[in-house]
Amino acid sequence: MISRRRWFPVALAPAAAPRLEAAQAPSSRGLAARIRAAVDAIKVVSSHEHIIPEQERVSQSVDFFTLAGHYAINDVISAGMAPEAASAKGLTAEERWRAFEPYWRHARFTGYGQALRIAIRDIYGIGEISAATLPKINEAIARRNRPG
Repeated sequence: MISRRRWFPVALAPAAAPRLEAAQAPSSRGLAARIRAAVDAIKVVSSHEHIIPEQERVSQSVDFFTLAGHYAINDVISAGMAPEAASAKGLTAEERWRAFEPYWRHARFTGYGQALRIAIRDIYGIGEISAATLPKINEAIARRNRPG
């Protein structure tokens, strides 16, 4: 026997179903075309970016962790790295790597992890992110941190 609490939603569902279907089933092609036309008619260009002003950027010391710090670091933190380790000051690159590496193994295939790996490979010419390549990565990033 259905209890009173369970009976009401069960009895109501068949009565509501046709109205829900009607509300959720507009011509999807027609709707998509109307939405696309409306969006295409908008005269806006998004300049959303995260570019550090050049004068500020070239005055800073930048390295792998600067590059990872925009998004990929959050995936590494989600994988278990302490958030304080991400922004620890006064540590060597090797010390920061030791805090980063155990969690990087779990985050390297996320979207942001892949973007970081692609940037290191395609922009800096280094095929792998590891303790062994970290000095080379940091040198390449520092070398390119110049005006222009």
